[in-house]
Amino acid sequence: MVYEKSITCNKCKKLTPIVNIRADVNAKDWICKECYDIQFKKSKKLKSSVEEILARQQPKARDVIKPKPALKLTVKCAKCSYSFLVNPDNIPLKCVYCGREGTLRRSITAASILKEVEEEDRFYKKVK
Repeated sequence: MVYEKSITCNKCKKLTPIVNIRADVNAKDWICKECYDIQFKKSKKLKSSVEEILARQQPKARDVIKPKPALKLTVKCAKCSYSFLVNPDNIPLKCVYCGREGTLRRSITAASILKEVEEEDRFYKKVK
C-alpha cells in the first residue's frame, strides 16, 4: 500500500491528494485541480478580453509616424586606417583610436556614391 499525503484546498476546503494540488493564479495559495481549472478558465477569458481591448487601442502601422534615422558618415583615419561612424554635425578633430589630429578622411565607397547620386536625382526630379 502506497501512502499518499493529502492537503486541504484553500478555496473549496476539500481534502485533496498532494498530486492534485496546484498553485492558484496569484501564486499565493494551494488549491485543488478542480478549483485551478475554474480559475484558469476565468483568467484566460480575462486575459483574452484585455488583449482585445489593447489591440483596439493600439494605432495601426500606417498611423504611426516613424522618425527618420540619423544620417551617419563613415570616417577613416589616414594613419591607422581605423573606420568609424560619426554624426555629420559633430565630426571629431582627431582619430578616436590613435589620437592623431588632422588625419580623418571621409570614407568613400561605391555604396555611398550611389546613395548620393540617388538623392541628387530625387532632388532634381522634385525641382522640375
